[in-house]
Amino acid sequence: MTTILGASASGMMAAQRTVDSIGSNIANSQSTAYKRERLLAEGMPDPVQDPQRARLGVSVTESDLIFAVGTAVATGDPLNFAINDDAYYRVTTNSGETAYTRNGNLGVDPAGQVTLFGQQLDPPIAVPPGARAVQVGSDGNITAVDQQGNTLQAGEITLFRFSNPKGLRDIGGGLYTESANSGDIFGGRPGVGEFDALLTGFLEGSNVDIADEMTQMMIAQRIYTANAKSFSIGDDMLRIATQITR
Repeated sequence: MTTILGASASGMMAAQRTVDSIGSNIANSQSTAYKRERLLAEGMPDPVQDPQRARLGVSVTESDLIFAVGTAVATGDPLNFAINDDAYYRVTTNSGETAYTRNGNLGVDPAGQVTLFGQQLDPPIAVPPGARAVQVGSDGNITAVDQQGNTLQAGEITLFRFSNPKGLRDIGGGLYTESANSGDIFGGRPGVGEFDALLTGFLEGSNVDIADEMTQMMIAQRIYTANAKSFSIGDDMLRIATQITR
């Protein structure tokens, strides 16, 4: 009799995790280059991994990031860019870790370093003191005008593509790191070969579809309600069986 309780409880937990994931997606619907998360049910529990558990219910779900490209949003900022294809560029996090991102919201710090919210590009790119009109081109070149009015090239952005981007490890803040499952990595220049040119003066929006998320939330809510009802019925049956033995 307890199997129905365990199966129903696992369904309730899976539905709750789904709602939590949907809530996170909705909260980040306006976050630059955010990739929505989807939870995948793995089916019935594996008796090999958990031999004490009955083979009923839903096993622990896993997270799956959807890397579809989001809609480009115009900003007019010359240091903003959106990546048109499935590529990334590389930065060094504040902890010194190499990470990859699609967030093109660049800025220049007081030391002249071109950064993503204080995180340096990899390799680093800097402009001379007093430089103005810093901008990124569709070819990835970052240029500036020095105090003498000369246009100079400060550096260039390199794009990278992974053979299995779903294997990237999400470390938060729109940053990802390589993993054993991310596969081979390929580098190239924007607008050259298989890499699309950058869309300058834009930022990539999130790929969250609010209408779809709300639909999935209602489905998860119905699933939770149905499992809660099953749990209640199983509990009543167990109570009746217990009373019979008295």
